[in-house]
Amino acid sequence: MSRTLSTSDARRQEVDAVAVEVFSRRGFYATTTTEIARAAGISQAYLYKLYPDKTSLFVAALKHCGARLAALVEELLARDEDGERALRSAAGDIAGDRDLVRFLAHAACAAHEPEIRAAVAECYATQYAVIRAHSALPDEAIRRYFAESLLDNQMRVIGADRTDAPWARALTGTTPA
Repeated sequence: MSRTLSTSDARRQEVDAVAVEVFSRRGFYATTTTEIARAAGISQAYLYKLYPDKTSLFVAALKHCGARLAALVEELLARDEDGERALRSAAGDIAGDRDLVRFLAHAACAAHEPEIRAAVAECYATQYAVIRAHSALPDEAIRRYFAESLLDNQMRVIGADRTDAPWARALTGTTPA
């Protein structure tokens, strides 16, 4: 039996997605809840009914990202018997979502906040668990996936994927134009 979401649960999911987009622009510290409420088309008072504070909103947005990442990885691993190829495909899909990539970079920067640090760790732990449950990949291959994904994402955040310079080509794995 499928569960029907309450109006506030459905609205919270919409706000989580909007928060990822808004936080991705300027990060946890520089983004205001007023900006997020405006972008979500709700009042700031209603935003605070959904989330007790800005940190809770950021953590909810991070959990939203984590669920998206885990679902993507699970789907691609289910479709492709070659786990490493499936993870390369996942990394490419993730890197193509600039808001997601920037948001995750900002989450890492705000990880000295205890609640955010715990949510970042949970995001990694969940992805690891999904990969372990749906593939026979050794830990070294999983570590390589995370390491390469992080580098790819950082290179996209700084625009290296659109930079024709030796250092950028080396770090992004692209060839000269």
